[in-house]
Amino acid sequence: MSGIGETTRLIARYLGPRSECTGVDQDAGLIQVAPTGPSMGARLTFRVCDATKLPFEDETFDFVFTRYLLVHVREALTLLREMIRVARKGAVVAAQEGDFMFNQCCYPDSWAYKRLNDIWGAVFANATVGRQLVALFREAGCRPAGTMADICIEPGCSGLKRLFRMTFEAVGPALLAKGLLNESGFNALCQEFLRVETDEAVVSISNPVITVWSVV
Repeated sequence: MSGIGETTRLIARYLGPRSECTGVDQDAGLIQVAPTGPSMGARLTFRVCDATKLPFEDETFDFVFTRYLLVHVREALTLLREMIRVARKGAVVAAQEGDFMFNQCCYPDSWAYKRLNDIWGAVFANATVGRQLVALFREAGCRPAGTMADICIEPGCSGLKRLFRMTFEAVGPALLAKGLLNESGFNALCQEFLRVETDEAVVSISNPVITVWSVV
C-alpha cells in the first residue's frame, strides 16, 4: 500500500518527470495526506482501494510494485495475481518484504531482541512472507527474473536500533489489545530497546529484506 506516498514518490523520481504513477491504499486518511507531498515532477495519483481487487483494467501498468504489504495479509497469492493482472506484457512486477521470523539479533545479547520473533509472529498476518516470495511468484504464474536479500548491520547508533525500538512502540497497542503483553511487560521492553539503542558498544543485525521481481 502507498501509505503517505513516500515510496510512490521515490519511484516517480527514478522514472522521471514524464512518468505517471498511481499509489493505492485502503486507508482513506492516508490517501488524503499522500497528495500533499512533493510531486517529483511526475503525474501522481492516489486511490482508496482493496489491493486484492484493484480497480484497474487488465494490462494497465508498465511497473507494479509492493513493499511491506504482503506481510500484513493472508491473501498474498491473490494480491500478487492482481498485480500481475494489471501489468502490461513485458512489464516488471516486483515485491519487497521482510522475513520477520529470521532472528534479528545483537551482540552483546539483549533479552528484548530474543523476544522479537514472538512479537512479530503475533502481530503480522504473514511474518514469514519474505521466504515465500519466490514460491508465490511461481504459483502466480511468473518465473522470478531476479532475487535479492539485504541484511543491515549497525555497529553504533546510526538508525537500525532506533527503527527496532520505534517499530516495537508502534505495535505496542496491538500487543496490549491482544493480551500478548501487559503494561509492565511492554514498558520493560521499551526500556531495554532504548538501552540497546543508546549503547554504542552493542552491534545490531536486522532480519533479511527480500526482493523478487519478474517480467510478465
